[in-house]
Amino acid sequence: MKLFKIRSKDGTYSEGGSYPRFGRVGKIWKRISDLSSHFTQLSSVGRDTYTQHQVEVVEIEMVATNAIPVADFIQAAADRKAIRQAEWEARRVNYREQEERRQLAALLAKYGDKK
Repeated sequence: MKLFKIRSKDGTYSEGGSYPRFGRVGKIWKRISDLSSHFTQLSSVGRDTYTQHQVEVVEIEMVATNAIPVADFIQAAADRKAIRQAEWEARRVNYREQEERRQLAALLAKYGDKK
């Protein structure tokens, strides 16, 4: 599968759109015809952003290098969720204990330690 990006000489990539800006990541066009339409759109309204920036079209060849079972992704997501929930629960318990200590300190200050 071929993908396309517009790269300026300084190494930044076009973010596309009617008023293209250049950034670190940029937009990816999946078809050369979509990229041509982008150029046509800009030239039809008189915007010469790309001629001002000395740009080039970069063709990216997407090649599969590894296959990972979906079950592994699902399990990893479940593991991350369990960790987040455990951390959240620990923070909740800690907050509740601190709140109880504050309330106890306020009551002791108000009524004293009468035993």
